[in-house]
Amino acid sequence: ARTLGFAADQGVRAVLTNAVRYADPGQGPIADVLDSARRLVPVDPRRSPLDSGERWLKGEDAMREAAERIASAAGLG
Repeated sequence: ARTLGFAADQGVRAVLTNAVRYADPGQGPIADVLDSARRLVPVDPRRSPLDSGERWLKGEDAMREAAERIASAAGLG
């Protein structure tokens, strides 16, 4: 929401993305395992940042819903 507010203040158009890493919403734990293997560290939810589970390929409706929530939080919608 802060980034959207900043873009509005600067007079530039904001672009919404979700940094897709996997196709389905249930694949977040797989991303955690692959990240741990790449870094050669164990999966430890207490110490390492785990994937939030939100970086899956969302459809148009889900992205529109997210954009509406963000605009509302920024006081722009």
